[in-house]
Amino acid sequence: MNRINIFLLLFITTACTGNDGKSSLQQLVSVSEADQLECPDGGYVLNTGLDTDNNGTLDASEILTETVVCNGSAGAEVLLMSTPEPNGVNCPEGGQRVDSGLDANKNGVLDNDEISNTTYVCNGENGAEGLLVITPEPSGDNCPGGGQRVDSGLDTNKNGILDNEEILNTGYVCNGISTLLTSSVEDPGDNCSQGGEKITSGQDTNANGILEESETATTLYICNGTDGTDTLTIATSEAPGDNCSNGGQKIDIGQDLDSDGSLSSTELLRTFYICNGLDGESKVCAQIRVGEDIILICDDGTQEAIHVGLQPSSGTFVNSGQTLTVDLDIALGDLDGDGDLDLYVARTGADLVYLNNGNGVFYDSGQSIGANSCTDVKLGDLDGDGDLDVFITQGWGSNEVWYNDGNGQFTFSSQIFPFSPSSSVALGDLDGDGDLDAFVSNAINVPEAVWFNDGTGFFVDSGQSLGSNFGSHVALADLDEDGDLDAMVAVDGKGYAVWINDGNGFFTAGDSLLTSISATKVALGDVDGDGDVDAVIAVNNGAQQGRLFLNDGAGNFTDSGHLLGVSGLNVTLADLDGDGDLDIIHSGTKILLNDGSGVFTDSGQILTNGVQAVGDLDSDGDLDLVLETRVWFND
Repeated sequence: MNRINIFLLLFITTACTGNDGKSSLQQLVSVSEADQLECPDGGYVLNTGLDTDNNGTLDASEILTETVVCNGSAGAEVLLMSTPEPNGVNCPEGGQRVDSGLDANKNGVLDNDEISNTTYVCNGENGAEGLLVITPEPSGDNCPGGGQRVDSGLDTNKNGILDNEEILNTGYVCNGISTLLTSSVEDPGDNCSQGGEKITSGQDTNANGILEESETATTLYICNGTDGTDTLTIATSEAPGDNCSNGGQKIDIGQDLDSDGSLSSTELLRTFYICNGLDGESKVCAQIRVGEDIILICDDGTQEAIHVGLQPSSGTFVNSGQTLTVDLDIALGDLDGDGDLDLYVARTGADLVYLNNGNGVFYDSGQSIGANSCTDVKLGDLDGDGDLDVFITQGWGSNEVWYNDGNGQFTFSSQIFPFSPSSSVALGDLDGDGDLDAFVSNAINVPEAVWFNDGTGFFVDSGQSLGSNFGSHVALADLDEDGDLDAMVAVDGKGYAVWINDGNGFFTAGDSLLTSISATKVALGDVDGDGDVDAVIAVNNGAQQGRLFLNDGAGNFTDSGHLLGVSGLNVTLADLDGDGDLDIIHSGTKILLNDGSGVFTDSGQILTNGVQAVGDLDSDGDLDLVLETRVWFND
């Protein structure tokens, strides 16, 4: 368990006098709260001067010295140290030297190099000494987290000790409330079917060093995989630096494959940081599970996506009973920014947007987008404003871009694309400039086209004319492992064509199979676990079946000989049973489960035929399906 210290300064007013019944002037000291502009993290102002009008108050005109002491921002303690000051230049009649600063090395001692301010509280001429005594204050009503007690007064009996009856003022410099983070084993159950790790965090408001249930602000579950491999979470304190400017917590997550209780570099899956705020206070984050990620939404406005993998599931699907209005194409994405997956529906005529209530139940947003029949729709942040926009292809017309306002409401971009019989679009950063470009496949022997995004969502024709086949669908991936996105086009009536990117968004012809396969759609992913991207192609011919092609790592594909048992228009790759490999959703609709080596077995399920979209619709950590007009939940 690690602790983050936060220190709050309580302000005191002290008075020291040199008047023991004679006519000498009183030396007064006042301490007040510092202005926030001068001390962003809080602090105090120490004023000293002579009480020339003998009213017992240090008036503004009587102030001789002013010292500002600011709190630190990284959680280090503010220490005060008082030592006797002999007669001399600083105090002609002697007095006390008060040093203050941050205990940067946290050794409990204010070292010389840590002193940021020094003030002298001097005795009056022939007067009683003013004493300042600093003692540790235990945890209690005055300081819930402990701290220091500061007593000040006049040593009227001149014994060098500030006796109880001589104390004039008492103040406290208190430690702040600590933020605690605990990690414990989570037994198999509703939260983690295979067991795992439970992480809780919150503020130790009663300062007992234990994070009690009433103090818990966030709870996070990191679950084991289906093979029982332990998911290990290690939390350590993160010092102020590049990762957390004010310090915080470092969280390492991984699979403890060798069961040694530690995470080696090969076992580490993810590292993330929960950082302190500017005043040293730990931020509080709520969590939302979306597919393979846990999204932390924090009270300081920041978000963090933590990749933890899919929850194990059977890959068996249950009809939710919902009926949607779908006919041409669909795309899933968080359209309204609330953390769940919504649905964009391309239809004959105006398109629709269905919003998710967070539990996988969809409702019509009431929009009618466009008026043409679409052939494909893809979602992506086209204008760089952080939300998902829409690129639509038209089978007989002009392609369109629609901008999202962040709330799932769309407006036409006004860009006019030239007429083309487009069949499909794939979005990705093709030229390496950080925005999403568009690779468009075209039908009836019109060449494929590449459109570069200028970063604002406006697309410019790259001038390329790629091939002259009947492209029915296109998908992007790094096929030759050179770090950029290549393209594979499903060619109707022939097979496929691969286009290799030079890194700048310009393509040359690569591997191809142009025989007599009526290819309709291609899905790309590593199905055999060798680290490169393979291809599954749907075939729309009753006499032919879908095919699996394996990549040699250089972008050259070989027919695996594995037939998918059905003909149809659609195919999608996704990890449906949460075991870490890619399964197949094929037309029919059949679910084919992967054994991890690229060998598939029919699960025996027959679901709704039609267009497909996959995502965690009900936020339970596994992948659900939208198939044509139906929503299917993974159990």
